[in-house]
Amino acid sequence: MPKTTSPAQQGPTGLELISSTVSLILTVGALFVAIVFAGATYSSFVHELYPAIFSSESLLWKFSIVLYFTSWYGGVRLDHWREAKIYRMPLPEVKVDPTSAALAFMIFVLFGFMYLVEDIQTANTSGKEAESLLYYLGSLILADHKTAAVSWLSTHGTLIIIGLINFLWFFNIFLWRWFVEYFIKPLSKRSIEHYRHERPNPNYFGVLKVDVLNHYLDGQWQWLRFKWGTAFILVIDLVQGLILYDLLSKREIIAVLFVAFVVTFESWVWIKRLQVGFQISYLSMRYRENMI
Repeated sequence: MPKTTSPAQQGPTGLELISSTVSLILTVGALFVAIVFAGATYSSFVHELYPAIFSSESLLWKFSIVLYFTSWYGGVRLDHWREAKIYRMPLPEVKVDPTSAALAFMIFVLFGFMYLVEDIQTANTSGKEAESLLYYLGSLILADHKTAAVSWLSTHGTLIIIGLINFLWFFNIFLWRWFVEYFIKPLSKRSIEHYRHERPNPNYFGVLKVDVLNHYLDGQWQWLRFKWGTAFILVIDLVQGLILYDLLSKREIIAVLFVAFVVTFESWVWIKRLQVGFQISYLSMRYRENMI
């Protein structure tokens, strides 16, 4: 059988050419969140808020927020790397979409603000909300209105975090559909055509890789995950409502539910990522064998 040109010999794909720019955007966002996380934590230790910091509720909130962000960030980087390796984009169309960058950075801001709110809630538990990082930032932005605004944030911290979790989840669904409709579907069509017309022989293994990635990015499992995730979030909202009306006294249950939510639904997507990785590796191995 005639030898075909391997992807490595073909040079970088169109998406790989912009991957450094995308990587820079993601790195800047991650640094922003890391600075917020570290600044809030450092401020809590400097002002000796040890009892509140090491309370089970505070530790659960911090753990779940950090885990959620780390999983989301790592997943985005891995997904982008695979997309750049498999999808094919014509070089004249290679560019970074400013809207995509802005929407992605908005998620970084949401994670950072969520952690700041948890931090001021922890400080309020010790009666020291004025020592929190968010209070300091508020004094720079809100000026004379900082006391009332930050006081409201500190006493309604859990409610605000739950609101942010709701917004982040539904915003993620919107981003997913927007990304699939405006990027993945056109890329998929072009990539399949590219592999089918590859010379000297059609690359059907490339077509299969595109199908595998399409199923991961736009498969029914995604809808199922988002449906069950939405149901879980509504349960968290319901429990918070019971606490607000003093029908439930244990506030820690909200943090426990959030940890369960993050572990369950982030594990689900990472299991799918592992499956996709094994399938693509197998197809790559068969492709190399076919070239010999």
